[in-house]
Amino acid sequence: MLYLEMHGLVSTPFIRSDTMAGVEFIFCAPNCYITEKGIDFLLDDGGLSAILKVQTFRLHSDTIVALEDIIRVANISEDQKKGLISKLRELPGDAIKHLTLQLLTQGVLNLPNALRLIQTTLQ
Repeated sequence: MLYLEMHGLVSTPFIRSDTMAGVEFIFCAPNCYITEKGIDFLLDDGGLSAILKVQTFRLHSDTIVALEDIIRVANISEDQKKGLISKLRELPGDAIKHLTLQLLTQGVLNLPNALRLIQTTLQ
């Protein structure tokens, strides 16, 4: 029970009692109940927490234009650029979201290089 309490799945089921012999923890059934976090844990779909904690990721047309601009300045042939831009425009929203997140991840992983590029550009 203590383990479940530590994870916030049940309320505090014990009353602490300091005695001459030391500390005793007495289980108190009326004080013990499952929390909303505990109920959500038991539900297959994650309960209300799964609904309330949803984050929306919106892709604006500016994102696609920015990706196209990156392709346009890339050091590849014009035919390759046209092909990539064409494929980019055909991608569904989820695929563009995935691509954008992958590019962001690579940018963060290569942050020192990105910072040098920013400094060079701003000078």
